[in-house]
Amino acid sequence: MASLKTNKTMTQSGSDVEDYQDILSESAANVISEVLIGSIETLSVFGICINVINLIIFYQQGFKSATNIALFALSFADMFNLVIVEVGLLFYNPFIIRSFPYPVDCTELANLAATPHPALARVRSWLYVFLTAERCLCIFVPLTVKRLVTPTRAGAVMVAIYVLNVSVAVPFWLDMYVDWKYYPNLNQTMLGVMFRYDRTYIRGPVHVTFAVIMFTTFPLVVLFTAVLIWKLQRMSLWRKESTAADRSDFLAKRDRTVIKMVVVIALVLIISLSPSVVFFVWTSLALYYETGQHHQSVTLFSWFAYLLDVENSCVNIIIYFNMSSNFRQTFNKTFWLSRAKQQIDQ
Repeated sequence: MASLKTNKTMTQSGSDVEDYQDILSESAANVISEVLIGSIETLSVFGICINVINLIIFYQQGFKSATNIALFALSFADMFNLVIVEVGLLFYNPFIIRSFPYPVDCTELANLAATPHPALARVRSWLYVFLTAERCLCIFVPLTVKRLVTPTRAGAVMVAIYVLNVSVAVPFWLDMYVDWKYYPNLNQTMLGVMFRYDRTYIRGPVHVTFAVIMFTTFPLVVLFTAVLIWKLQRMSLWRKESTAADRSDFLAKRDRTVIKMVVVIALVLIISLSPSVVFFVWTSLALYYETGQHHQSVTLFSWFAYLLDVENSCVNIIIYFNMSSNFRQTFNKTFWLSRAKQQIDQ
């Protein structure tokens, strides 16, 4: 997370660097930033409640299929991701800031609170890879995939995805701690984030690992989603041209519905994640952010990427409810909507 409260940035040596000419003025950038932060905060609260509902529904349905297990794991990652975002945004709340008994660098503490976010982004990306890959296998080798991808193995894969992606970030987290810190540009000592070791030795490998994972999972999700869309189109044409007798070995209606649902949530991920990929490439190939050049534009783009990421964690329930009759039935039964409707009809 980044702040637009200043036109100056700190170099790694601690000296101030004036911003280069930016596209936006500071006042305009601050207004847009506040709007984006407010939208992210509102969506995060909304999304946490939504994903709690998702977890309840998938738990009620049971863990009898690999898809249900993966969707439960995805909802948990989405919920925890939104909690992390919400905690980080507390440090931008003026009421929270004024309540601190000591002077603090809110931007650094917000960044510290948000450090689990990249790890959760990697977890979610791998979960989408699993979902789309499992559906591809279901199309091409339906009998084999049911024998290979059992609920127990799917659960083990979910645990492995969480453990491996979180463990990569542990060295980066352990390197940081909160302590009193002197800021030469402000001539003030405040509570800020300190580092135990040379940051370049920790940040470099973590950054490279994150890049490798991002540029592995994102193309895989795009590839598997494209294959699913192509296969669904082929199936649609085949159904129109074939007779009823030819359809005996065709995919069950439930499998086709699940495939369509996975395609839609994967497309939402691709659209939502694209700005983050662009932002990662932009900040990796250039030093705009560290030198202060176009600092306001880069920061606004990062907030926009956060907004789409939060939106992606919120909208899945709409897809589940509209495309899965099983989810809809369980939802209505769990929250008494079907009984209330029956009482109204009577």
